[in-house]
Amino acid sequence: MKKVPAPALRKLSPQRQVTLPNAMVAWMGETSHITVEAVNKDQLLLTPALATTMAQVDHYMTKRGVTSEIMAEAMRIVRERKEGAEEGGE
Repeated sequence: MKKVPAPALRKLSPQRQVTLPNAMVAWMGETSHITVEAVNKDQLLLTPALATTMAQVDHYMTKRGVTSEIMAEAMRIVRERKEGAEEGGE
């Protein structure tokens, strides 16, 4: 069993990003996404996203009120922004 890393103070970047210490990333294991939940007024809970199939992702998102239509619209917006950035628009 891996030793749990010690708590670490992290700074939010101007883009509201947090860099996790290498020890915590190694302890968490291979993952590309994490879920973030507000546990109470002053705590966040980060959990590695374990969904490996679209069915699991769909189930997770549906439980939170995110429909496939909302996801399709979000992906359309992301594609438009990416295309705009590639054309020098953003």
